[in-house]
Amino acid sequence: MDKELRKDARELVPHALRAWMGYTRQMERDLGKIGLNIPQYALLASLQEKGKSSMSAVGRELGVTMGAGTNLTDKLVLSGLAARERDEEDRRAVWVEITDKGREALKSAEGVVTDYLALRMAAIDAEERKSFIAGCRKLASETTTAPEGLSAAP
Repeated sequence: MDKELRKDARELVPHALRAWMGYTRQMERDLGKIGLNIPQYALLASLQEKGKSSMSAVGRELGVTMGAGTNLTDKLVLSGLAARERDEEDRRAVWVEITDKGREALKSAEGVVTDYLALRMAAIDAEERKSFIAGCRKLASETTTAPEGLSAAP
């Protein structure tokens, strides 16, 4: 692996962690005020974007096990933010989709988390924000696991 790339990564780690931890703490507080947590928000946002989804797709999208995805979905269904239905042709298949109440909650949540991040992003100019967003988009599109054969050793 390129030495310059590793040096850049090493330099980024403490800053990225501090920024992410601060943002998630604030998100937890703000989302909690409207009765959501971060995984619930993420699932609602995914359902809004992708539409009706299978339970296995929910797990893949959130990077959680099928059991964790089911528990998360259960909570959203109980609160009326999502609806679950069995597939007409394959009774083993279960689908989940966002409800109107879920869309309203998501709209409130997006306002809260966006406002906080906008306040923080005001510290950098518009061109830096565009580069930062583009870089984050690329990083987010990468897999969360290391490619086979990649060593964690320095």
